Amino acid sequence: MKIVHVICSLNTGGAELMLLDIIREQSASGHSVGLVVTNRSYEQALVDKIPGSVCTVFVNRPEGSHNPLWLLKINMAVRRFRPDIVHFHNDKGAGMCFPRLTGGRSVATVHDTNISLNHYLRLDRLYAISVSVRDDLKSRYGIDAEVVINGISTDRVKSNDGFKRPLPRVFKVVQVSRLDHGKKGQDLLIEAVSRLSDLGYKLSVDFIGDGSSCGFLQKLCGDKGISDRVHFLGTCSRDYVYEHLKDYNLLVQPSRYEGFGLTVAEAMAAKIPVLVSDIEGPMEVIGHGRFGHTFKCGSADSLTAVLRSVLDNYQAAEDLAQGDAYDYARTNFSVATSASRYIDLYKSIVDTAK
Repeated sequence: MKIVHVICSLNTGGAELMLLDIIREQSASGHSVGLVVTNRSYEQALVDKIPGSVCTVFVNRPEGSHNPLWLLKINMAVRRFRPDIVHFHNDKGAGMCFPRLTGGRSVATVHDTNISLNHYLRLDRLYAISVSVRDDLKSRYGIDAEVVINGISTDRVKSNDGFKRPLPRVFKVVQVSRLDHGKKGQDLLIEAVSRLSDLGYKLSVDFIGDGSSCGFLQKLCGDKGISDRVHFLGTCSRDYVYEHLKDYNLLVQPSRYEGFGLTVAEAMAAKIPVLVSDIEGPMEVIGHGRFGHTFKCGSADSLTAVLRSVLDNYQAAEDLAQGDAYDYARTNFSVATSASRYIDLYKSIVDTAK
């Protein structure tokens, strides 16, 4: 099968990282896979991760340009593959392509809740990365999307040794995501760490990621007097994250809204406890509370209380992380399964069109 994936940019983010895994798996399964990046916006570190077997075209359109020549170049880049399936990963990308020019059947993956669908509605099929995203599409647009659960390369995530470790002198907490506190809730974690520090708890936090809230969050740490306990590591490669997650005692994902939560699944694969807000996406990842800890979304009071409980009962949290939670992540979040599921769905569309 000839498949071409279309995405606007290739910068560090959940959709982009998932896409790299999917094209790697689909290509390894013997399919002809292409990738078109429409905009002049990509990180070389991610470009270097594209398999050599995947033909990639960088159109280099200036972001926001309305010059119709760029639209023609994008459509011709896709058409060059003579695809059976054109798979979009941004609504804007879908808006730049026209089926009569590109050929193939058109599908798209919706990677988050609250996404505005201006162009996806004219495609042949939509996929949702989680049940919560599917339900969001159903409630807002009346669309019945197919669910293809996001996956990770579980074998690439280094896990801790699985033995009980002595309680650390300082609990090392990690949060991995774009620094966007309005969505990701990093300010709630800073507030909780400040309160627990006042109570005598020894914690340190590493924020892995970058974004528009970096300055705000650094100032908040200064205002709370905990700048020495909170470290902003910036954007780190996924190889780095997969290597070092096991070095932490806890991952906290305090998002105010989230369609899924791959970093939570990655932490579970690393055998470390996880604490997430009680919203649909992350709750889906932890089996609706069976394999992780939860706090009330948006509440610093609740996060502080649950974080304190996890620290006070850490051995039980670690036992869960190294046992049932680890097994659940490896069983349910394999990227190979996700890639295979997409292929089956593509075939059903192509066969119907014959």
